Amino acid sequence: MVVVIDDRENPKVINKMLVSFGDRKHNPAGQAEVRRLKAADYIIGDIGIEAKEINDLWKSILGIGRSRTIYAQLSDLCEAFERPMLVVYGTQIKVYQRPGAPRKNPRQVHARAHNVIKSFKQELYHRFPQIQFMQLNSMDEFVEYIAKVHHLQAIGQRLTMPAEIRKLPSGTDARVACLAALPGLTSVHAEAILEKYGSIPKLLRSKTSQASLMEIEGIGRKKAKTILSLRDLYES
Repeated sequence: MVVVIDDRENPKVINKMLVSFGDRKHNPAGQAEVRRLKAADYIIGDIGIEAKEINDLWKSILGIGRSRTIYAQLSDLCEAFERPMLVVYGTQIKVYQRPGAPRKNPRQVHARAHNVIKSFKQELYHRFPQIQFMQLNSMDEFVEYIAKVHHLQAIGQRLTMPAEIRKLPSGTDARVACLAALPGLTSVHAEAILEKYGSIPKLLRSKTSQASLMEIEGIGRKKAKTILSLRDLYES
C-alpha cells in the first residue's frame, strides 16, 4: 500500500511524509511516492484526500490568490474517488501584510476568516454529502493521521467515517478518530480502549483477550471480536 503525494504540496509536509513512510523513489521498500495528481493531494488505496492548512482553506473558499476555489477542487475529488476526504490542519490564522499595502486589522482578518470557515463547514455536507471531514490541530497531527489511515488500509480494514466522528471537535486525538472508525465503535469506546492499553500498537500487538476487552464499558462480544480481528490482521 503506497501513499501517493501530489508534488505541489507544501514541501515541509512532503518531507515529513517521506521521513515517516520512506521515499519509494530511493528505496523500493518505501511506502510514499511523490508525483503530479489530477485530483486530490494524497491517494491511499481508493481514498482521495484533499488537505488544507487552515489559512489555505479560508483563502481557497474565497478564491483569494487562486485560480480555482475549494468547491471546484471538492467536485473533482468526488468525481475521481469512491471515498473522498477533506482534512484540515492548523489553528492559527495568519495575517499577511504586503509591503506598501494598507495595514490590516488582525482582529478583523481573524474574525472574517473564522466566519468564512464556519459557513463553509455548515454547508459542506449539504453540497458534498459523500465527503468525509477531519480537522486536526497541527501538521504533525496531520502526518500521524495519514499514517493511521494508511495502516488501516494496509491491513485490509475499510475506513468509514460515521456521524459521531464528523462531529468531533477540532483537536480530537487522531488515534481516537481511527479507532472510532471501526464498525460499531464510537469515540467514547476509543478513549476507553486507549486509556486501558495505552496505544494502538500495544493493543494490536498484545495478546488481548475477548474477556479483557469486554471489561470496558460498552464493549460487548461483537465489538470485542471486531477489535481482535483487527489485531490478528496486524500480526499476520
